[in-house]
Amino acid sequence: MSIILCKDTFMMSKLRLIFRYIRMCLRKHFSIHIAWNGIGFLTAIYVLTTYEDMLRCWYDDHVIPILEEFVPSPLSFIIMLLMMGVVAIDIRKKAKNRFQYSGAFAAALAIIAVVIMSYRFSGLYDYEEWLYCVSYVDLIVVMLLAYVCAYVYANVQLFMHSERKDKNAAKSSEQHILRDWPIEKAYEDILKIHDEAEKVARELEDLERRKTWSLAITARWGAGKTSFMNLIIKKISEKEFDILYFNPRDCKSYQSIQEDFFNELASLLSKYNSRCSSVMKDYMASLQLIDNRGIVEKLLNFYKIWNKASLRGNIKETFSRLHKKVLVLIDDFDRLSKEEIMEVLKLIDSNAAFNNLIFLTAYDKEQVNKALGSQYQTEEACFVDKFFDIEYSLPTRPYYMLAHFLMDKLTKMLHADEAEKQAIHNSVNQNYHTYRSYLPTIRDIKRFVNMMVLDYEHVRGEVILEEYLLLHLIKYKYPDRFNEIHKSKYTETRSLFGNNKTLYLKKEFDNLDVYPVLKLLFPEEESSNGNTYRHIYDASSFEYYFANQVFGSMKVRDMIKIFNGDFEAACSMIDSWIVDDKKREDLIDFMGSKDMDGFADGSLFLRYAKIIAYLASKRPNNRAFWLFVSVMNLENLNGYDRKYKLEMDKYEKQLLDIIKDSSNGPDFQLLQQLHMRYKTQDLKEDENVIKDKDIWPVLKKAFLDRLEKDSVCNETMRMLSSCRGSMNEQGKVLLDDDCASAMRMEIEKNQGYYIANFVRLGRSSSNADFNSIKCEPFWDQIFSNAKSMESFIVSCKGKGLKGGNVAYNFWQIFKANDFKEIEFMGQGNVQKKIDNEMKEEIKMLDELKNIQVKVEDVPDDLSSMADNEKENWCKLLKELLDVLDNLSLNISFKGKIKNEIHRKYTDCTIRH
Repeated sequence: MSIILCKDTFMMSKLRLIFRYIRMCLRKHFSIHIAWNGIGFLTAIYVLTTYEDMLRCWYDDHVIPILEEFVPSPLSFIIMLLMMGVVAIDIRKKAKNRFQYSGAFAAALAIIAVVIMSYRFSGLYDYEEWLYCVSYVDLIVVMLLAYVCAYVYANVQLFMHSERKDKNAAKSSEQHILRDWPIEKAYEDILKIHDEAEKVARELEDLERRKTWSLAITARWGAGKTSFMNLIIKKISEKEFDILYFNPRDCKSYQSIQEDFFNELASLLSKYNSRCSSVMKDYMASLQLIDNRGIVEKLLNFYKIWNKASLRGNIKETFSRLHKKVLVLIDDFDRLSKEEIMEVLKLIDSNAAFNNLIFLTAYDKEQVNKALGSQYQTEEACFVDKFFDIEYSLPTRPYYMLAHFLMDKLTKMLHADEAEKQAIHNSVNQNYHTYRSYLPTIRDIKRFVNMMVLDYEHVRGEVILEEYLLLHLIKYKYPDRFNEIHKSKYTETRSLFGNNKTLYLKKEFDNLDVYPVLKLLFPEEESSNGNTYRHIYDASSFEYYFANQVFGSMKVRDMIKIFNGDFEAACSMIDSWIVDDKKREDLIDFMGSKDMDGFADGSLFLRYAKIIAYLASKRPNNRAFWLFVSVMNLENLNGYDRKYKLEMDKYEKQLLDIIKDSSNGPDFQLLQQLHMRYKTQDLKEDENVIKDKDIWPVLKKAFLDRLEKDSVCNETMRMLSSCRGSMNEQGKVLLDDDCASAMRMEIEKNQGYYIANFVRLGRSSSNADFNSIKCEPFWDQIFSNAKSMESFIVSCKGKGLKGGNVAYNFWQIFKANDFKEIEFMGQGNVQKKIDNEMKEEIKMLDELKNIQVKVEDVPDDLSSMADNEKENWCKLLKELLDVLDNLSLNISFKGKIKNEIHRKYTDCTIRH
């Protein structure tokens, strides 16, 4: 029973929809054209029923003889079959394309089908069979009715789904773009002007019928004039008004504006007066708008003399007999040309000034004045003011209503998350006056939102939304300025004063119209915004704000993935990125931009800290290292036990597990840096959650294990440099004794690597002639003293080991220089000196020694000597000094000799 009721309910609902469709069509689409089609249809039915016998006789006499000649055959069978197939395919194709059939065509087919069927079953005629009891005529009827059914189905489907599709289409389009359409419903009125519209509507209803009225609604472009007019139309009664919509811009030219207006007016009045059309044409002829003469009159070159006053009186009489007022709506008045405006004013002021007629138009005074030119402008009033009886200035509304609309639409159209929503609200609220200046109307806001929707999607998360919004304010209102900003016309880098990656605003443009916004985009001090990643004033991300794409850098949407899923998957992604230097730097920049206080919960902060630890372990460069220090600093973590429910013991263990895992960093470079910083007091143990006592045992064991495995090599020597133990009285951090002893034992067993790499350049230099030569820096701690070191070098030289000769020569000079680096300033390629085993330098050292011997031979007391003998000694000292100056080996030993020569030479000269 319930099933039957459900079916009945379903059928009833379908029938109600069909009847509703019929009523809607009659009410909404009824016109003269439809009326004539209806009359034609009824006439055809009347003729067929009234003159049936006469028509049948004609049919029998003229059509039947032709049909009797038809002889069925296999070919006719196949042709009819093909015809049905073609019809089926045609109907299916039209249904797929939502083809709309002509109503007259469908009605004609229906009449033909009904007539054929009535005679088919009358028994008056015999019909040739096509197949069994189905005749050829039956198939023709079926094809005709198929088209009729297709027509009915298409229209019913159109009605049943039109409203739903319109809503879906509107919703879909609103998701991608805001339509700049005038509002038509009160619920769309965000500025709350419907009450004002109702007030104007009441005024229109109360206007006196015996005269013409003209009402102007004035406001700036985009302020909602057309929307206001639509609300007025919704408020007035259809029983009180006939509405004529007239847009002069639709006319062929400005000369045809009045003719088109009177034609439309005549069409409106024709339902009240059958002579209205002819009278209106005569009136237009009297105004010389059209030539209304007949053919004979034109041939005879005869001109009629029209009584304009009489014709106007006839038209006024027609208007006075109307039970409704005629309201003429003229929109886009302020978009007309000068000539078009003047033609419309002629209508309002004179030619169409009929009683019971109201002109309602809307315009922007400033734009109309511009169109009319200086000839019609006055300081006191707008030229068009005198043509309107009533002027209604659209009331202004507080900008916070528009600001709320802007924020709401940006949030919805951008599908903003909570962070983006907050950024939108912050930008609008903090720069309220800027937005009011740049986006003063609803139209401006809609266009701005549409521009943002189109541009922002591809850089979502890659730019700072607050800055992107401000930049697009400039792009919307001053597109030329936007292009100039892109070309860096107003910005500069100040590499002499700071980071040359930061862009600053040039001082000479402080009078620029967009300068206040540029000051916000390019501040003198770094933004206090919590997000420090990819500001517009960062030269590396500047281009993203204009290209709407991210080129050559990692995208935030990719990097953010490391916060999702399991930690192992995140580590795999990091491993794939850090092999590329640019990607690694982008990742470090991204992690460094995160606000530690800004995570939604403790799990996200913990993931952040673990990622920093893993990244620093893999690539402990300076920035990654200090990022790790920030997540283990106790002051930074203060309060996180409550905010993130962080348990410090577990937190410390998780970080230690990562940085102590040899697979994350086989050389424990992060541990080495931490240990060295603790030893040099750059880091203090009581300020960090991870202590040196947690690090040093792991690092020491790793060094000893590596030394045992790989002996002396680059890595073990580098690891040794971080094996710091105590600090001496001079503040120098010494190597751990156990590590130094182990290294000496390994060096003595495998002398080759150490002696081959003992001598090296002192530093990197852009000029090969300006550098120094030094030795392995920990020799004194590994070998305890210079004597042991020298014995080792002599031993290696004696064994003929590679590097033994240069090490020996260097050591001799090194000792003579008081164990300091040997400096060379423009004395030839320093590396080549090393490659040449410092042979030239050792020769110069030998010469210095010879000079020293000769200087020592000069007596200290020359006072008892004869003058000529003193003179000889002075001459010798001067010669030795000249030789000494020509030697390019600038070491301490040379300086000491020189000082001794100067002392004895001075003493000799004074006494002499």
